[in-house]
Amino acid sequence: MDFITSSYYLYFLPVVFLLTFTVGSGQRRRQILILLVMSYLFFWLASGWHLILLLASTLVDWTAGKKMHETEDGRQRKRWLRISLVINLSLLGVFKYLDFIVQSWNLASLRFTDALEVSTLGLALPVGISFYTFQTMSYTIDIYRRKQTPYDSLLDFACYAAFFPQLVAGPIVRADHFREQIKAPLVPSAYRFRLGLTFIIYGITKKLVIADNVAVHANEVFVEGEHLANIGLIWWATLCFGIQIYCDFSAYTDIAIGSAHLVGVELDGHASEGLLDLAVGGRFRDFEDGVVGGDVGVEAGFDALDVLGTDAEPGGHLADDLDFGGVHVAVGLGDAVEV
Repeated sequence: MDFITSSYYLYFLPVVFLLTFTVGSGQRRRQILILLVMSYLFFWLASGWHLILLLASTLVDWTAGKKMHETEDGRQRKRWLRISLVINLSLLGVFKYLDFIVQSWNLASLRFTDALEVSTLGLALPVGISFYTFQTMSYTIDIYRRKQTPYDSLLDFACYAAFFPQLVAGPIVRADHFREQIKAPLVPSAYRFRLGLTFIIYGITKKLVIADNVAVHANEVFVEGEHLANIGLIWWATLCFGIQIYCDFSAYTDIAIGSAHLVGVELDGHASEGLLDLAVGGRFRDFEDGVVGGDVGVEAGFDALDVLGTDAEPGGHLADDLDFGGVHVAVGLGDAVEV
């Protein structure tokens, strides 16, 4: 299941809306439980057993955040931060990049007649692993930097980590922003309902009308290999590819924000800001703040991943490719564990 399948709009989203505002009406904790269960169901339908990885990241970062908040010992705080970063980035590295690295090794080894060919593990890419990994890591890093306090409830934090509208394709949401959204019972609103539907329709249109159509032009050149001798067509295909990627991200962000509005939650950011502002702008400003503040080790490692790690998972066209974030995984991990 994803945002472009009919079952999401005909069955899943209406059921979530009805359960949240009928069974959970006026009961904040019950509403959060409903959203969490439905978010896990959404992820299970999208990525199957990879739900275990999401649960692991949730428990690791929940525990690390609590432990760091409970102690003033700098070494203990750094130790728990390292645990969070190492486990999360290891899961990301193995499931997203290991097979790519093996394939690259085999391709490079063709130059050497006696080189050993290594078999890939055939690991399926977990849906949204970049987004929820960076989101839960941002929680522990903010606690380490004393920018926020941990969640009081594991249920609330698990809902923050797994909230289905932004789970697969972002936007990456600050923990304190989400906490403010769910601190009181969620209430249905005619204004939010209209706004949510507007965002969803806008996103679907952007995806199906613009992104998918310009993708035909880009694929004709870059995938099919046609007209590679024509410089003009290569430039045209490059432009189309850029429009496709932007509209894919922006469309999924619109749908995510709209879906959240339907259940009474306002996600951080605005769809019109697009890919660069949502995925890069806020985190890059954090990176600048971190450098000025001198906390370069954590900031350089995490922000390089967060800023550049938002890849093409939403559209699925580049999900198996090495994105910019992958280039920075090793650098980010090395900087982080030096804290």
